[in-house]
Amino acid sequence: MAYRFLDILQKCSHLLFNADKRVKNALQMLFDALVIFIALTAAIFLRIETLFFLSNPKFIACFVFVVVLTIFLFARMDLYRSFTRYVSTDVVVLLAVGSGFSALTVLVTNFFLASFIPWSVAVIYAALIFILVCGSRFVVRSLFRIAGSRKRKRLAVYGAGEAGAQILQTLKVSQDYLVRMVIDDDPKIRGQKIFGLRILDIAEAKKKFGDFEIDTVLLAMPSI
Repeated sequence: MAYRFLDILQKCSHLLFNADKRVKNALQMLFDALVIFIALTAAIFLRIETLFFLSNPKFIACFVFVVVLTIFLFARMDLYRSFTRYVSTDVVVLLAVGSGFSALTVLVTNFFLASFIPWSVAVIYAALIFILVCGSRFVVRSLFRIAGSRKRKRLAVYGAGEAGAQILQTLKVSQDYLVRMVIDDDPKIRGQKIFGLRILDIAEAKKKFGDFEIDTVLLAMPSI
């Protein structure tokens, strides 16, 4: 069942990342519009504790105003330049700035279009939009990394010393290789963890090569 899910995820990720740039941008904008709607609706509901406002034309006008300006700003900040596969600290900072600007648009609409919305909604909305936009991007990135991990060549690293640690650090961000186990016959470090992987002896490792689908064993030799 899990493998079937990963296969479907791989196919979806392949279609998305090979799609035209305009299609990718459109999908991200539509998703952000949905997130903005959820954040704005939740923020208002938390203050007035009713959903009757959803049928109010003023709320609809408020949502359209906020979503158009927010997505326009996100686009100007190049947040749609790369797909959600890549989320860096710089992107998070930009999303925080964009969320603050989006909250200001809520205040503007409160003054000119929707006076029924309490002023404090903007603060709640700012927190929700930042959490949802950032969180959704990290979730999507993680899902695509899980899907992509099956396509990477699976490795075992023999040697958990300094050379082994350097190899693990280098391969940590590799798109082509995935380290599944670390092997070392030193009884002093056997059972410990390095980069989240438990150090195995060769006898135990051999029993798990099939389960971990190991393709290659890298020898981590210290430099002389």
